[in-house]
Amino acid sequence: MFWNALELLHKWERENLPGADTPQGSEVLVWLLKSMPKPRPLKDLYRSSRFSEPTVRACLKIYVAHGFVNIASNGQDMRTRLARATPKLEKTIVEYRRRFHEVAHLAEREGVLQPSPATLGSISLLQPTVK
Repeated sequence: MFWNALELLHKWERENLPGADTPQGSEVLVWLLKSMPKPRPLKDLYRSSRFSEPTVRACLKIYVAHGFVNIASNGQDMRTRLARATPKLEKTIVEYRRRFHEVAHLAEREGVLQPSPATLGSISLLQPTVK
């Protein structure tokens, strides 16, 4: 049951948050969410990213095409472009969080998140021994 719910969550994510299932798309999405509700300069994203600027731009284009991001020039300095998450992205993230919590609760109910004895044994092996 849990595995089916998890699979459905990933399917929903791919359909409703295109690009977020890639490392670069996830990074851009997190940056946008941290920036809400105010716009931030794109150069901040490019500088903070571990991915190349063209890769980040490609992610942004996907999000713009789906109406999740607005990119506009700064009114005071036309060289500066700002990115802002849209209400559509905010609404989609609220729904994603709701679904994510449902899957987490299902995992707890089914005991999926309980470590197995084998896992507990390997965890104790990783802990330093006190002499």
